[in-house]
Amino acid sequence: MKKFLAYIVLILFSFKLHAQQAKVDSLYKEYTKATVDTTKINILIGIATAYGEGEMAKGIGFVREALELSERIHFEKGICLSNMILGDYHAEKLNYSEALKHYLKASVVGEKNKMYNSLSSCYNRIGIIYSNQKKNELSMKYFLKVADIALLQDKPIRYAIACNNIGIAYKDLGRYQDAKKYYTLALAQFEKSDFKRGIASVNNGLGTISD
Repeated sequence: MKKFLAYIVLILFSFKLHAQQAKVDSLYKEYTKATVDTTKINILIGIATAYGEGEMAKGIGFVREALELSERIHFEKGICLSNMILGDYHAEKLNYSEALKHYLKASVVGEKNKMYNSLSSCYNRIGIIYSNQKKNELSMKYFLKVADIALLQDKPIRYAIACNNIGIAYKDLGRYQDAKKYYTLALAQFEKSDFKRGIASVNNGLGTISD
């Protein structure tokens, strides 16, 4: 039975790789025909993204090319997205200093151009890195930025997740009343949206707080 299941997993993985490569090949074919620089950049970013998590090393050359071309023509969307992908690549390798360098470059461009979706994702990634490094004051600073953007965009679940992360940061700092405040904000929204995983996460955090 175990051998059969392993065989099924192997088949599914093979199908996934085949679909991934087919998408990359299709995008690369488009790239060879593209004549507009911004189109080339978007396709290069698409190729890098198509490789996905675990295969990012294969796409890193494409995203570096996208960044170089974006900087040459001052295409700020390309600069922001390329730096984010490079940040993800280094974060996956736990090379946090390089990841932060790229995320911060992306955030500068995102702030300038009000690219709120990219900016929110970027701030969240920075907050996670600082949280992993136990730099809770810094992580909280960026999770607060995520919360602000979520309110601006009227994204309640995103807001609740940010509040939960802020609660975790406060808890790790030993500021339990502040932690409880943000956990409560998160819980109210998670319950309103019936987001069970979020509810469980907040209740777990609340359960670790001592008065």
